[in-house]
Amino acid sequence: MYWLRKRILKYRWRRIHSAWKRGERLTLPLRVPSAFITGSVGKTTTCRMVEHILASSGLYVASSTTQGLFLNGVTQRVGDSATCPYASKLLLDRKVQAAVFELAHAALWRDGIAFDGCDVGAVLNVKDNHVGVEGIATREEMARNKAQVIKAARRMAVLSADDPLCLAMRDQVRAAETCLVSMDAGNAVVRRHLDDGGAGVVFLSDAGEIRFLRGERIVCALRVDEIPDTLGGLYRPAISMAMFAMAIALGLGLEPSVVASGLRTFVSNEGANPGRMNFRDDLPDRLLLTTGDGAEPMQALTELVRHLSVPGRKVLMLAAMGNR
Repeated sequence: MYWLRKRILKYRWRRIHSAWKRGERLTLPLRVPSAFITGSVGKTTTCRMVEHILASSGLYVASSTTQGLFLNGVTQRVGDSATCPYASKLLLDRKVQAAVFELAHAALWRDGIAFDGCDVGAVLNVKDNHVGVEGIATREEMARNKAQVIKAARRMAVLSADDPLCLAMRDQVRAAETCLVSMDAGNAVVRRHLDDGGAGVVFLSDAGEIRFLRGERIVCALRVDEIPDTLGGLYRPAISMAMFAMAIALGLGLEPSVVASGLRTFVSNEGANPGRMNFRDDLPDRLLLTTGDGAEPMQALTELVRHLSVPGRKVLMLAAMGNR
């Protein structure tokens, strides 16, 4: 019956696009635990982290990212698939028990969100690395574009408390709960949110630990040196991405022990997360292949390389896109 479901899906997409042209709004139902993730940087790796955590709990997971389409860890398509039309194709598989969809800025600008909502929506950050692309002229326009993900969330909206444009999205939250994420455990906005009984994830730099809290209660805690992607805590972007992944997974209802175990076992290699912090040790010299889209990721990368201990010289090679 796969062919019939595929024809039905194509028919629904034609109806949706026809309705959009008439100024109407139709959506596809999404009836499995689901997360929509967007941001300027870090969203792909965060998706793969959440996908791994869900899979480690025994669920059959559908995932779409800028890397491709994945079902239960098996690649279905290679290439940018961070759009609703591509994501919807994964739902043709009846075995899907959970979904993690990356939604890129261009897809949100062009297609919007074609599903009737999600359980958890997350906006990691709003940077200027895509400003000027797809007709988006300012960071404020970019923020309004990405806020679609927050409006779609039903159970939890996850926002960066370190980014004023993300914090401003709190007024648009329709979800039952808002979770604020900060690399600063003393962030005043997060502290007030926790004092009011809200949820938050903070990084305690002195203790080298990330914590998910509801009010003053610690729900989940994990040392960053237990998370392979942080490289012993040296790579700060991975700490932030792990914090978001922790919040999203807990927002989807997973047990804290499962979430912590999943983060301990996620390794950003060529199989699990191609092109993102992939180390090659099978060559005469150790090689790191990664993507750094924008000034902040490049600064974090150079800080990491500065602190990596190697027996010889360090050589950094860059390839830059013309529209950055």
